[in-house]
Amino acid sequence: MSTLHTLNLQRCDRTTMAFGLEARVPFLDTDFIATAMAIPIRLRRPDHGRREKHLLRRAFTGWLPEELLWRSKEQFGDGSDMSGVLRDAMSSETTDAELQEARAASEPALRNREELAYHRIWQHELAGISPRTLDLSMTL
Repeated sequence: MSTLHTLNLQRCDRTTMAFGLEARVPFLDTDFIATAMAIPIRLRRPDHGRREKHLLRRAFTGWLPEELLWRSKEQFGDGSDMSGVLRDAMSSETTDAELQEARAASEPALRNREELAYHRIWQHELAGISPRTLDLSMTL
């Protein structure tokens, strides 16, 4: 909890604010956290045949469809299918021939057409910026 602000929440905040949006993270509400932390750990753990987030899933029974509520956990992009949507959309922006040409010129080598499409966006939007030339001592 003490380091969330340095990674995922910082990314979320900067990304949304760049587009004039404000994200809300309801499960980080201080009252919610206090309530969750007051529940004995033995009831929060997914042992004895209970699934992960068992209490949260039970709390939403009747509010959400059962197949959604009790499905297996997946990475966000997989569960929402955004990884497939983005992969297909970005891959359609490039060809196999372009990938082969770009592989020879990039270090490390690009792995697929989706990666090539993102690499092109990086080059266009952030021309001249390289991880090797960033001043990591600067405060953000």
